[in-house]
Amino acid sequence: MVEEKPIDTGDEKQVKERKKAHELVREQEIAELQALLDTYGGRSFLWRLLECCGIYHAGVTDALETFRELGKRDIGLWALDEIFEANSNAYAAMREEAVSRDAKIKKGKTDE
Repeated sequence: MVEEKPIDTGDEKQVKERKKAHELVREQEIAELQALLDTYGGRSFLWRLLECCGIYHAGVTDALETFRELGKRDIGLWALDEIFEANSNAYAAMREEAVSRDAKIKKGKTDE
């Protein structure tokens, strides 16, 4: 990780340069996620990630396990926000593809 130099917040030029650098990094992050969402495999992976994080599951009864599940859920909600920011239509496509995969698995067909 590269350490950032201290910024003089009173120097408007430094502030603008730092803001621009952060905006460029964010644009790159979104572009990378968009590229992932443009592939069936990428959408499938992200759907599995969301499932693993349990964003739609109710909490557990064990107090210690609850904190673990809440942490996973927070990551899943972050990922979901990222997906919607990158491509607001991707979630619907991911869901449709997941339903289709589940139907094929129930029929015993796993080739795709």
